[in-house]
Amino acid sequence: MDSLFKLYPVLKNEFNAVYTKNGLILSNLILDQESQKYSSCSFNIDSLRAQFRTGYITPKKAGLFVTLWKRQKGSIIQPFDRSDDIIFFVASVRKENFHGQFVFSKSILLKKGILSENNKGGKLAFRIYPPWEKDLNSQAKKTQLWQLPYFLEILNTTILDHEHLKNLYKDSSL
Repeated sequence: MDSLFKLYPVLKNEFNAVYTKNGLILSNLILDQESQKYSSCSFNIDSLRAQFRTGYITPKKAGLFVTLWKRQKGSIIQPFDRSDDIIFFVASVRKENFHGQFVFSKSILLKKGILSENNKGGKLAFRIYPPWEKDLNSQAKKTQLWQLPYFLEILNTTILDHEHLKNLYKDSSL
């Protein structure tokens, strides 16, 4: 984990607040050097694989932009697929004093067309809308509505809803 915190120092408190303080065991950390802007890495939570990114605030649109792609050696980038061993897709979000994580299951991202199936379809990136985003157009409101059940609020490095944390991080693989 030390290599992760050297590369992405802002994550140390978050990982402590979400995982360590709540008895979730992290292992098998792999840093993605190619997507450092989004703090890209993967790891196991207990025995379940997670892909991690940070959302990126863009100047002209509400919400945060997050990438969710993979690259086979020597190949072009492509969306994650249903067949990949990832169970959770975690997107950390911050804005001023607001902080939290979206913990999306593979099944919801398949349903929403973000993951590919049999390497067809899927998206390389999408927007996420935390609860503090208020002035949204109708499409963004619809997106926020399906995303909010997967949001976990973090306040001063403390999880506010421990039961919700447990539910988000249980195995819901297909």
